[in-house]
Amino acid sequence: MIGEIPVSRLELREVDDDARILAERVSCSPLTALLLRMRGFSGDAPREARAQLDPGLDDSMAGIDLGPFSAPAADLWKSLRGIERVVVYGDYDADGACATALAMELALASFRQVRYFIPQRHREGYGVHEKVVRTIAQNGCDLLITVDCGTRDNDALGVAREAGIPVIVFDHHLPGETLPEGAFVVNPHAGGSGEAQTLCATGVLWAWARREGIAPPEWV
Repeated sequence: MIGEIPVSRLELREVDDDARILAERVSCSPLTALLLRMRGFSGDAPREARAQLDPGLDDSMAGIDLGPFSAPAADLWKSLRGIERVVVYGDYDADGACATALAMELALASFRQVRYFIPQRHREGYGVHEKVVRTIAQNGCDLLITVDCGTRDNDALGVAREAGIPVIVFDHHLPGETLPEGAFVVNPHAGGSGEAQTLCATGVLWAWARREGIAPPEWV
């Protein structure tokens, strides 16, 4: 059933001088300018108004806060470029598979040897598992990257820490009371804010790679 809006609640707006000025400076129609005015934009800031009509990637990134570990994780990544043994630990759902593929592409552009692991849905289930991390450590690993998991896997990532393996987590799941000790957890729900908290794990990783210069802008 379609609800009705009483006439008394309707607010009719007309194109005023401010909207006309904004339309001229932004090169848009007066009606579009009126809508921009209703969203708080004015002719004094035409660049911001224009970005609403034709946003570029950098404009879209302006409100993305990935949390306090974003820059430190990038520093670690860049400092380890050229290392031999890197493992990407992913997840079996759509987001996890996409994030794993993106992490592999980024890692292969920076490191010499990159492997990935995705747990079997029914046999192993979701998350980073201690047994798997022990096997990874025994086989040799210089960097462990987890995508779409890891934020709440304190014990499993503790195994990596004890083995001296640095860990970077790219995730979007809500954290527990504490984050994995020693891990660089890039998760908007762990100290980030705003629109970043709507991103999936693949989006978190992509936004991080673009913002921190991990890959050329034209690549991401």
